[in-house]
Amino acid sequence: MTTLELAAGSTWQTVFVAVVLALGYISLVVIWFAFFREKK
Repeated sequence: MTTLELAAGSTWQTVFVAVVLALGYISLVVIWFAFFREKK
């Protein structure tokens, strides 16, 4: 594995983790808002 391939792989992995975290965070916010709207 070359350094370029390794760098590209780690960059893709970082982007993937960031996207998953962002989606999870957005889902939590949406669920939180829905929950509070139901309580009122």
